[in-house]
Amino acid sequence: MRLSLNTQIFLGAGLGVGLGLLFSKLGEESPGVKQGIYWCSLVGNLFIDLLKMVLVPPLRWEWQTCANIVSCIGFGYQPWYILC
Repeated sequence: MRLSLNTQIFLGAGLGVGLGLLFSKLGEESPGVKQGIYWCSLVGNLFIDLLKMVLVPPLRWEWQTCANIVSCIGFGYQPWYILC
């Protein structure tokens, strides 16, 4: 059985709020809380790094292409047909 995207988002948000409340009740010095925070930050950093790996290369290509077009059209000595 596959859950809808909305259900997955609400389950993840509920799990995050539940863990946050549990960690705040146990206290900051608890070894379980320290271990839980470590693992949550590890998973969160991995997720953000994977997003960067997917999103940054196309954006860099787009910026580079725009810079080439601007330099060819208005500010450089290169002719129109050299856009690559």
